[in-house]
Amino acid sequence: MSVKRILVVGKTQEEKNTELLNASEYGDTDTARMLIEAGADVNAKNKYGETALIIAYQSQPDDGGDIAELLKEYGGTDGGYFDE
Repeated sequence: MSVKRILVVGKTQEEKNTELLNASEYGDTDTARMLIEAGADVNAKNKYGETALIIAYQSQPDDGGDIAELLKEYGGTDGGYFDE
């Protein structure tokens, strides 16, 4: 299995996004699955309190699309982000 590296142009390291958060932003289910199966924390948060599922909801059509379904399958949550 080859490993794809996601390059995010125009984003600063200050956001503290993990590779899984980046994969979620771009809807890359193959990379996300590989990262999760390798032990990535599906509910890790960036400095804004966003999880991979939140980023999927914000960046992908149809309520996060396939990437959101994958994340939920592995226990991904929004961590109460949308509760106010």
